[in-house]
Amino acid sequence: DGREMPLDATYREVVEPERLVFSKGDELSTVTFTDLGDGRTEMSFRTTLEASEALRDRARAGLASAFDRLAEQLT
Repeated sequence: DGREMPLDATYREVVEPERLVFSKGDELSTVTFTDLGDGRTEMSFRTTLEASEALRDRARAGLASAFDRLAEQLT
């Protein structure tokens, strides 16, 4: 919905151009980039966040929206 959601996290690993690992408290997140060829890249996001089902659903929806907006900016 366009709201800003700041993330105060620490990068733990940066492996160009494959992977970013960052943490906030006990939560660890990994973003993996896979070259699919033809100028396309697959981005996979994994996190260890412990949350209720409702919060997970909201997080999935928020991330999907953010990734869609990123794709729009990159095209």
